[in-house]
Amino acid sequence: MRLSNTLNIEKHAGGARIVCSACNKDFAAADSSWKQAAALIEQPANDLPGPYRTGQGLLLRQFSCPGCGALLDTELALPGDPYLEDRIFL
Repeated sequence: MRLSNTLNIEKHAGGARIVCSACNKDFAAADSSWKQAAALIEQPANDLPGPYRTGQGLLLRQFSCPGCGALLDTELALPGDPYLEDRIFL
């Protein structure tokens, strides 16, 4: 089952798991926060190249596969904000 363009859900004997669609790395239970298990890079959005500027303190979060490094998702957030959750209830 596809969770997104970059993540799949596979059913195993121990339960459903989230896997990277690029390398098939199993890294989180389907009923958990997969972003907690992903590799994370946070950087100030104003440090990004280009002509646009954001409010002070806004962060770009990049979530990558802990196996192959493929970019799985991005989000903009304020420091301390919880991760945006993508959930499918099985």
